[in-house]
Amino acid sequence: MRYKEMDSPLDRAVYTSCYYIYRPLAQLAFGLSVSGRENIPSTGAALIASNHRTSLDTLALPAAVRNRHVTMLARDDLTSNGFVQWMMNHLEVIQIGRHDFSTDDLRQVDNRLEAGRLVGIYPEETRGDKQMRKTDPRANLGDFKSGVASFAKRHDVLTVPAAVSGLDNPFQRGQIHKARVSFGEPIEPPSAGHTSRNAFLAELRARIETLYEENIV
Repeated sequence: MRYKEMDSPLDRAVYTSCYYIYRPLAQLAFGLSVSGRENIPSTGAALIASNHRTSLDTLALPAAVRNRHVTMLARDDLTSNGFVQWMMNHLEVIQIGRHDFSTDDLRQVDNRLEAGRLVGIYPEETRGDKQMRKTDPRANLGDFKSGVASFAKRHDVLTVPAAVSGLDNPFQRGQIHKARVSFGEPIEPPSAGHTSRNAFLAELRARIETLYEENIV
């Protein structure tokens, strides 16, 4: 059964429905294509760490994974719309505080990883400079926060680097519809200490940037 790891039959039905609606629309509207899916573990816990340029990334990334549910992290002030909140709950999105992870946020992510789930995370924890995204197609990654390294080390899980491109201005007139999601080879978790953590973040950043640059060639 697809998405069998999800918490309830209703959640599976909502997630499956969204996938089958979104995927063909994204291919038609944005020319969405996917590469490197074989780098995603077929079972067990893992982190998928991606760049973050637009809110559409949060739809494109899990749709690109296809065969497994991805728990996405989203800001808790993203929307106050009741229907969207209902959807996010049944898509099993973890909503986190804008400025930091709360104890409850951490516990929810820990629980998903302990249960052998995939968790999608944005190491930048922000979409960055909106004006720059409009004028400069390069990755322009911001500073990577330590959260992704902490989760990887604490749960001893692989981190799959990912890059999403081509969704910055999807409805702009004259825009070339060439959206891409690419997954790279997994990175081993860091060991104890700041040196290992910083090396892990530097490697992750370089891998994501390379994937992104390859996407837009």
